[in-house]
Amino acid sequence: MMNKHIINMTKKLSLSYEIALSIGGSLDLHEMLKKFLETVVRKGEAYRGLVWLLEDEEPTMVSAVGSFTRGMDYSAIAKNLKVSLENSLKAGTPLLKTEDDLDFLQYCMPFTGNEKEVLLVPIGSKTVLQLFFTYKGAASQGLAGVLEELIPQLSNAIAACQTHRKLLDLEKKEKNSLQIKYFDLMNNLDVGIFICGMDYYFLDANPAFLRLLGVESIKELQQKSFASFCEVCNEELKEIIQRKGYIKNLEVRIKQENGNSFWATLTAVLRPLQDGHYIMGILDDIDERKKTEKKLQYLATHDAITNIPNRYSLEEALRLAVKKAKTGLESALLLIDIDNFKLVNDTLGHTAGDELLVQFTEILQKNIREGDFAARFGGDEFAIIIEGIEKNEVLDMADRIRNAVYENEVIVGSTRLNLSISIGIVLIDGTLDYQKILSKADIALYKAKEEGRNRVAYIHHSEDASLEFLKINHRIKAIKQALREDRLVLYYQPIVCLNKGEILHYEALVRLVGDDNKLLLPGEFIPVAERFGLMAEIDRWVIQAALRKLSEVPEIKIFVNLSAVSLLNKGLLVSIEEDILNSGVDPSRIGFEITETSAMKDLAVTERWLRKLQKIGCRFALDDFGIGFSSFSYLLNLSVDYIKIDGSFVKNIDNNSAHFTLVYAMNKVAHAFGKKTIAECVENESIANTLRDLKVNCGQGYYFGKPTGNLEEIRAVLW
Repeated sequence: MMNKHIINMTKKLSLSYEIALSIGGSLDLHEMLKKFLETVVRKGEAYRGLVWLLEDEEPTMVSAVGSFTRGMDYSAIAKNLKVSLENSLKAGTPLLKTEDDLDFLQYCMPFTGNEKEVLLVPIGSKTVLQLFFTYKGAASQGLAGVLEELIPQLSNAIAACQTHRKLLDLEKKEKNSLQIKYFDLMNNLDVGIFICGMDYYFLDANPAFLRLLGVESIKELQQKSFASFCEVCNEELKEIIQRKGYIKNLEVRIKQENGNSFWATLTAVLRPLQDGHYIMGILDDIDERKKTEKKLQYLATHDAITNIPNRYSLEEALRLAVKKAKTGLESALLLIDIDNFKLVNDTLGHTAGDELLVQFTEILQKNIREGDFAARFGGDEFAIIIEGIEKNEVLDMADRIRNAVYENEVIVGSTRLNLSISIGIVLIDGTLDYQKILSKADIALYKAKEEGRNRVAYIHHSEDASLEFLKINHRIKAIKQALREDRLVLYYQPIVCLNKGEILHYEALVRLVGDDNKLLLPGEFIPVAERFGLMAEIDRWVIQAALRKLSEVPEIKIFVNLSAVSLLNKGLLVSIEEDILNSGVDPSRIGFEITETSAMKDLAVTERWLRKLQKIGCRFALDDFGIGFSSFSYLLNLSVDYIKIDGSFVKNIDNNSAHFTLVYAMNKVAHAFGKKTIAECVENESIANTLRDLKVNCGQGYYFGKPTGNLEEIRAVLW
């Protein structure tokens, strides 16, 4: 999962890289400017682009790309636009005008009626880039900044093109006095220009070339050949003589006199003289561009938030691991998922989520070996490749990583979080390609999450995943058949008021009757139903069945469970409300239980359900409280009526002081927020008495009654 700031930065770098590549590709000014303009218009989403050159006191349009560029009277436009172009050059920085500005039309020429923004970018002292946009805000999405950064490079490229043109013109006119005619021109350019003989020794060069090589004088330069600064250049110059006749934009590494080096592009051409030939060339410093390319390469292979390799790098590393495995060096892939990560983003914000990812990465790196490969796979998923390791060793290592994460508290802002992770493992022995290895690891990770999260699951590389899919497919078929043939049944478990010993209401628990008439518990089919989009149908069946039972037994109340998947279904909410209102049952007799983790997945959606159904009289309970990213402050965000304290804290409360303290705190704060409490897993009288002493309102568990399809078995019992 990527952050908006990171996406914008990546887009800006990509834009900068493509525009930079379009500059300097040709020594023909019009060709170079056209390519540059086409790139800017296309990547910057401009409507039209023009380049103006201010020479001889009058602007001249030298290149135009985009809509409505043909058939324009640019001479007339130039006269009207002159002052605006001069203002842009005086400003020295990009100038943006929108249709809301009073002087918009003074800058937006030619104007066709579609333009909403115009951006003027000064290039050097005589050139202005004019970009038109058909919607506001287009130029402010990073384009202006990118163009401003590239002004020196573009200015040099224009100067090089102009120089090249002038060199060619001078050559045609005055072949016999070549060095004299070029002298002044060469001295005033920022790009390095040189002339060398057929022995590759330098004859002449401009000051910029001397500065690039770190040479003090022409006399000193004339004692050196290209081999002194770049052996590759020397070899390429030989190619000119042997077959090609030119070099165009060859990227070379130049070594200066002081030992420093930099990247440059070399363009050279073989030219005739009366008594032979000479080589004329241009050397342009592209070191900054190469650094930008390096940054882009890093960004393409690394995650911008955690600064560890990304999915692309992981796939490359997996390919290499497969090759090594074929030679005998086996390895293992661990696919890791942070449990309930979405809750952090939804409740604390994406900045907090990013900080959590950074801290998690630090924990991960501290608990793997130096040579192990760790990558962010995407979102809240990470991967580790471990070389030279066997199954038992990797299982031990994975469990150590899991424990390290579980035991290290993460602090995000002022919030302390205890994380857990699920890990899927597959060994790499060279028999599978990287894509199948990832697929196997994903199945193993799914298995770990299905088993309750905070788990490590292993799948053998030769294990037939189709068997697992067949099992899932069989379960899907059973669920659909049960919905068609009414083979779902409800069992009921009482929730008892601890002070009075009376049943407050019942929790309805769904069971599925299989082909062999064997009852399937929720854990055997609910996960599959949630994963494959069948949960909304099951939840609606349960609610309709509960409403029928309420009609049959008018003195009871029933609470039904709503799944996390159903909470995101707006249509189901409408259907449930209609079912309740059309049933003739008092809405106050039916309630809904939602788990803490389900509620926290999207607090806004959860609150919409609560308010919608509470408005007609329904009640809500927050189930399994305490096992997710529990924070008492979350209670303020939910208008539930009951808090159900998870049974893992209750079942040992009579002999575990830590659990006693936790239940005491949960009960106290819940009451402070006006919520009633229900303790789960009340298995004996001792636990029930302890809960009474803590003033917990209600209890649920085998002590009060097991789930049953026959309400009469438990309705008359008092505790």
